[in-house]
Amino acid sequence: MSEHYPPPGGEDRPEESGWSDWSDGGSPPPPPPPGTPPYGTPPAYGAPMGGYGPAVPLSHTGATTSLALGITSIAVAVIGACLCGFLGALGALVGPFGIWQGLRARSEIDADPARYGNRGNAVAGLVCSIIGTVLGVLTLLGTLAVLAFIGLGAFSGPGY
Repeated sequence: MSEHYPPPGGEDRPEESGWSDWSDGGSPPPPPPPGTPPYGTPPAYGAPMGGYGPAVPLSHTGATTSLALGITSIAVAVIGACLCGFLGALGALVGPFGIWQGLRARSEIDADPARYGNRGNAVAGLVCSIIGTVLGVLTLLGTLAVLAFIGLGAFSGPGY
């Protein structure tokens, strides 16, 4: 009691639909001519491949560098302020390099957005570097104010 199922086209006879499984005397398609690639011509470098979308832009290294310098300047300013005031001032020295890298990377990404991506990292690095620089300067000013306050207190004693 076997049932007969039609091929995917819905017809009962493969010969009428043009469908053949090559076991009933049909022949496979002819091979491609010599010298042709086996699966067609590949797309040019950087061109979108069939169905995969557009080419991915490169990640701008200046954006990543700016972000790393910005995070470092914040960390140095905060940790240095907790340990020793003058160490926190190092954040004010690292931050301007991050600002420079972020501005340069952002302008290059804006000039050629098809080539470079990562604009978000450039902006985040720029913001972090500005925050780290400001924290470093505030730490330096705070340390100098504390030292001045201590110094004034030391010299205004009863004068034994």
